[in-house]
Amino acid sequence: MEILVYGCALVRIPIQTHTRLSRITMKLWTKNYWWTNFVRLNLLWLLSLYGCSPNDAPVASYKIASHSLLSAAYSRDATQYFVGTINHGGSLWKAPGREISRSERLFDWNHTSDEFSAIRVAVFSADGRFVATTEGSGMVVWSTETGQSDRYWQSPSRIIDLDISSGGEYALLALDDQSAVLFNLMRGGIVGKLQHQETISGVAINDEATLAITGANDGVAKIWSLEDGEPQFELNHKTPVNYVALSPSGAFAVTAAYQGPVSVWDTKTGNQIVRLYRVNPGITSLRFSEDENLLLIGTARESIHLMARSSGEMLKHWKIPNDGPWHKAAVIAVSFGAGAEAGQNDYHAISSSGFAYTLAGDL
Repeated sequence: MEILVYGCALVRIPIQTHTRLSRITMKLWTKNYWWTNFVRLNLLWLLSLYGCSPNDAPVASYKIASHSLLSAAYSRDATQYFVGTINHGGSLWKAPGREISRSERLFDWNHTSDEFSAIRVAVFSADGRFVATTEGSGMVVWSTETGQSDRYWQSPSRIIDLDISSGGEYALLALDDQSAVLFNLMRGGIVGKLQHQETISGVAINDEATLAITGANDGVAKIWSLEDGEPQFELNHKTPVNYVALSPSGAFAVTAAYQGPVSVWDTKTGNQIVRLYRVNPGITSLRFSEDENLLLIGTARESIHLMARSSGEMLKHWKIPNDGPWHKAAVIAVSFGAGAEAGQNDYHAISSSGFAYTLAGDL
């Protein structure tokens, strides 16, 4: 019942009513009265009067791969996207918009010329000029303008996660040796090393490459100064941290623990601002809005949530279609759009099943 009540919070039930309904419902749910089913049905009806409604559906969708995807990423303005497929390597696409009505393939990218690459991590630079991709222990940085590979680096161990700075000057890589390395992409070479006691599962870097966050399997997330390589704060969780994110300026961080809470943190103080979820819904992608007031979140459960960064209020929620009960899809990339129509906002998502979606809704 907790899920139902929180779901109804999406339509902004007054907090007093929400609290009363939660208490009444939880008390009844724990009792074994013969009329419990009758009460449940009436509570469902009562909640429906407050506007509980199904998740919104995408307004448009298009197939971008014949088989499942290993990775995907959007440019900051959602005008381009990259996909790494299971059978045909990676490719850069121009997204549909006012100029074109369907996706346009720009370049095919593979780490070796004689075979398709299994690209598992990909990320755009904030300015959109570069895309970094990884396969195994190799990283390639591609130019979105020429389609050529600008830089290549072979890591001493497997690359688990990756992020790059705004202009593509630096890359932060999580390696499977319990460390993350800051790599200078322009000059070549490792600038610094960030160490954990367990394997690092996720990394993020702000646009100016002055701040980073790392999350590890021992439940520890660390906020680092990249100017001196020292940890600023240690954020402890009871379960492994399997997703981290930083806002473009680096002012805010997000950590998601396995079957644990998802929280927004102030990187200047190390204090928690808000808890977005009591239990991680299986976050697989996340993006801050340009003003850093909104969060667009994709999950492994075919859902996309638009949330307020300061309050944790869920403003919109969408559900992408699936191909049946045995063919679930994760939302592996999300992005804010430019807003195609006055008074509306548009959002974008890519699923592991090989579809791209356009989402819309008034705030």
